[in-house]
Amino acid sequence: MKKVIENEKEFKSDAEYFADKEYVSNSMLKDFMNCEYFFQVKHIDQTFKDEKEYDYFTYGNAVDTLLTEKEGTFEEQFAVVDRKVNPSRLGECEQELECIHSRIKEKVAQGKPYKMLQTKFDKTTETIDKMKLVEGKLQLTNAVNDNVQESVQELRRQPLYNMFGVGVKGAQEIISVTIDGIKRKGKLDHLDIENKIIADVKTTANIENFDPRMYANQLAYYVDLVSAQYGVKAEDYDCYLLVVDKASDFKRSNIYQISKFLIKVAMQENKLALEEYKKKLESKFYTPAPEKSPENRLTKCFKCQNYNQCQYSLQKEITLIN
Repeated sequence: MKKVIENEKEFKSDAEYFADKEYVSNSMLKDFMNCEYFFQVKHIDQTFKDEKEYDYFTYGNAVDTLLTEKEGTFEEQFAVVDRKVNPSRLGECEQELECIHSRIKEKVAQGKPYKMLQTKFDKTTETIDKMKLVEGKLQLTNAVNDNVQESVQELRRQPLYNMFGVGVKGAQEIISVTIDGIKRKGKLDHLDIENKIIADVKTTANIENFDPRMYANQLAYYVDLVSAQYGVKAEDYDCYLLVVDKASDFKRSNIYQISKFLIKVAMQENKLALEEYKKKLESKFYTPAPEKSPENRLTKCFKCQNYNQCQYSLQKEITLIN
């Protein structure tokens, strides 16, 4: 099926896609729905940046990449290591290496032994080499990588994975369109236009506790994008989640179809949230707030009813001691 409209913006890499704030993604809208001010500091002011590399994110991203991206993408984005290293310390380690080298030269000039310094020099050199190899990549230990590969194989055994073209290498698609005056984007794991199937890969700690309803809004968001680009009615699409757990001893996977009623309800929720987003964007609400302003973050956090569920809240929990 041919596109009714073409992508408005082409993204040459994942980094470029995630760095873009002109087009709103489902995850950005989710941040907005959770906390408008957090959305502001993260996506508008860009004063908040979480530098930590979360293991659960890296694991899920690795499975997703192996299943949905083209050949070679995994090697470009991930480094499999015996032990993780911190590439941000590269400059520090290089300075330390120079210092050790100078001390070795002094020992040689004095005719003194330098075996311990040489051992330290060799270890530091090895660490620097590892840092250069993993720079710009997400790191997976050998054990985690083995687990990732097993999760991938488990999902590939699911019947739907090979039906209707779902699971074909390079099937992932990025869409960028304007809908109702709002620039929107999405990165879809699996899209089969001919059979009207949208599928997304998920990993979970325990599949028995997995609730597919949590992802109805995400799939509904994708349905909007695909409908706009290909001109097919939203209600014609079937939406699936391909889910596998991370258990290292016994892998379990499942395929969930999200009901069209639930997708319809989620589309309405997304529509209301996007309308509010558009209003705030047009009213220029998203400007850095001075610390003494009544709109500053501290004031907002103390007024917020959801502070105890928000990891970014400035409020502290209150513990009552009897």
